Amino acid sequence: MGQLRERLDREFSEKVYPDPSDPYVFNAVTAGRKEFEEKYLGKVYPWILAGRTFINLIQTYQTKNPCDRSMTIGTFPVFSEKDFSFFSGFDFEVALRDIRNAGLNFARTVPWQKRIELLLEISKVVKERFWLLVAAKQYETGQSLMEAIGETDETVDFPLFVALCLEEINEALLPKSTKSAGNYNGKRYISHGTFLNLGPFNFPDAIPMDMACKALAMGNSFIEKSSDKSSLCGFLMFDSIRIAFERLGIPHEGVINYAPGGPDVVDLLLRSPDITGVSFTGSFTALASIKEKHGKMLRNRYRGRAPLVYGSEETS
Repeated sequence: MGQLRERLDREFSEKVYPDPSDPYVFNAVTAGRKEFEEKYLGKVYPWILAGRTFINLIQTYQTKNPCDRSMTIGTFPVFSEKDFSFFSGFDFEVALRDIRNAGLNFARTVPWQKRIELLLEISKVVKERFWLLVAAKQYETGQSLMEAIGETDETVDFPLFVALCLEEINEALLPKSTKSAGNYNGKRYISHGTFLNLGPFNFPDAIPMDMACKALAMGNSFIEKSSDKSSLCGFLMFDSIRIAFERLGIPHEGVINYAPGGPDVVDLLLRSPDITGVSFTGSFTALASIKEKHGKMLRNRYRGRAPLVYGSEETS
């Protein structure tokens, strides 16, 4: 039996939420807001695909503080397939093919035990950046302090829970047959390829973190498509994962990707056969529309071709 269940049962059952009246918490909140304002507020952010950054300064959108619409939180590019090549000098389909290949290489070269280590490190990074992430949600989505604390706490926990699941499903693998049996009795898990993760605007880092960790746990690459209302929160989630990859010396270029925006980005990306699956949080009607538009195309799977795979689905 693995070590994680006992450890996490204890950690989760003994959890105590921060008390805003505690002077330590007050100072941490203040420091998180200061870091957010100095390092992230009001800046221009790119798309990041296959390890390359792509900026379009002519067509952009901005996220705003819902409590003060005059405050710009971040500026983000708008791309169509045509102007992607014009502004970046790089073919869009080549970028998506590179992402798929990076994911397949990740699945081949990073065994599940190392992926567990990665998931634990992601949780550690989020814990270290806790008050920065709390501040980001307050500024960009208007969450109250306790709402932001609660969601960030989930962002810490989701990688841990996914690591637990990964450990236990691999412990359940059937033992190999003896050589004398003349056959092989066992099973193994094979990645699908690349997942497009469609994060909700109102849970902008916890739910996307869960989607991303599930994809990574099973050896898939992913593209984080943050909402156009909370794109900077999505970027900080993506960046936390990047930091964990770099600490462990695991190549992340193409394995983790970031392409925020509105529904047009979903259609742009899902037109490619190199996007194998989609994870979604939103309305049932929106999910039905995605399935109708894109659910029947054959995709370039790890083995052969098949329709779009649906990962984590959460609908109203």
